[in-house]
Amino acid sequence: MACNMHKTMIAFFILWSLYKGSLSAKYKVVSAPSVVATLGSDVLLTSLLAPEMSGEKMEIRWFKPMYRPYVHLYINGKDDYTAQMPQFANRTELLKENITRGIFPLMIRNLTAQDSGKYYCYVESSDHHSMATVDFIVTAVGSPPVISTIADDTVFCESDGWYPEPYLIWTDNEGNKVMPSMEKVFKDEKSLYQVISAIYLPPTSSNITCTVSSSLNQSKESSRQIRAVGSPPVISTITEDTVFCESDGWYPEPYLVWTDDEGNNIIPSMEKVSKDKKSLYQVISAIYLPPASSNITCTVSSSLNQSKQSSRQTIEMRPVTCRDQYSRYIVFCACLVVILMLLGYICFLLKRLGELQRNVNGNL
Repeated sequence: MACNMHKTMIAFFILWSLYKGSLSAKYKVVSAPSVVATLGSDVLLTSLLAPEMSGEKMEIRWFKPMYRPYVHLYINGKDDYTAQMPQFANRTELLKENITRGIFPLMIRNLTAQDSGKYYCYVESSDHHSMATVDFIVTAVGSPPVISTIADDTVFCESDGWYPEPYLIWTDNEGNKVMPSMEKVFKDEKSLYQVISAIYLPPTSSNITCTVSSSLNQSKESSRQIRAVGSPPVISTITEDTVFCESDGWYPEPYLVWTDDEGNNIIPSMEKVSKDKKSLYQVISAIYLPPASSNITCTVSSSLNQSKQSSRQTIEMRPVTCRDQYSRYIVFCACLVVILMLLGYICFLLKRLGELQRNVNGNL
């Protein structure tokens, strides 16, 4: 009986020692729940043991999303790259300066968009294991949006190089949202996103803004003037028989029409449309003065039914030339001759009338 009691006490002592040992060997892997880093940079995914203890003789495995192949493996006191995921080749390093204190962060260099995702840090000792997860996001702020014209009433906006997937918003000059007529999001060969969107121009807006943003509050925007009514046309004289018309500050590109006093179109001898530094249009046109018209009109219009016009009398615009003076002199001389002839004829008639009257008086 005493012998059996002794064996029972020994067995209890052994089990108690093992239990205490297992308690002392238990640990928990602790890591930051989420990490954000920029494309092309380096990142440290932190990992440590709590309570503090050495991890030098443990297996430390980082993986996503499968256990094998892995992102990085430390086992038997050294790194093992035999089954590493190809996309992480030569880009990972487990920092071991403080591994004896249970601190062993993973360095990933030259981040790509494909590196985003959920990472698992699995740590195993001879009698225990634990695991932590990290949500890792690689961010990339794309190019400034580019607004371009497709047609007179349609524009589109494009931006690329974003991660994570961006969204695009159109607004008018009053901040109201404009619904797109088309929007598409693509992924390029680097897993970066490109967004393209198109809208019909709002009928009363003079300006539109395209803003591209990501879910991480990163954004870029561009604005563009879509409608501008230019200055009233100015009609000026170039030479004796040529005038020109000029107007600037238009958007979209305007066109110019000359008409005479009867509403007939006049074909210009020269016309030029140019853009200024604000991307607004200027139009200049010249015509030869119609010989029979007393008035000309210059009308500048845009494709959005916006227009301005100016009119001017052509008689006032023609300067007095030597030819005009010579013509007037000839007309004056001709009129003077006719008047003198009429006066002479009247004098002749009066003289004849006087002679007839004297003859009548003499006969009486």
